[in-house]
Amino acid sequence: MKHATISIDTVNSHIVETIEMLKNNNCSKASKNEKIDTETARVISDLCKNSIEIYKTKAQVLSIVSKTENPKIATMYIGENGL
Repeated sequence: MKHATISIDTVNSHIVETIEMLKNNNCSKASKNEKIDTETARVISDLCKNSIEIYKTKAQVLSIVSKTENPKIATMYIGENGL
């Protein structure tokens, strides 16, 4: 099974959307679909944190690999991992 990838921009969009929905909880004009409960927001936040940690790890690996004697490995790694 192929895993879906998510970009940092997408993670950021989800975070901003979640914040806006939390802010809408106090808005009487916001519909139910424009609001989110705090537990769901917390889960989304935790998932986003995990995704960001994965990107940090990939960046660290790429940094190390790019300093090797064979920088072609870094280029290959970038292509294979969607960085």
